Amino acid sequence: MNLEASLEFGERMRGSGQIAEQIEQMFKVACRKAGIADNRLKLSTAAFRKVDTNQPELF
Repeated sequence: MNLEASLEFGERMRGSGQIAEQIEQMFKVACRKAGIADNRLKLSTAAFRKVDTNQPELF
């Protein structure tokens, strides 16, 4: 098992190897048992309103 941290951009804090794969599989099983769908929620900005225009700009 390689315990050295990867220095590659985008690779850190992602997990790799057999343990990471087992955790992923256990998570998928738990989601399926809990009835959580694999599809993502659709995000919308419809509930937001524009802030008062009298507010000064930061930059």
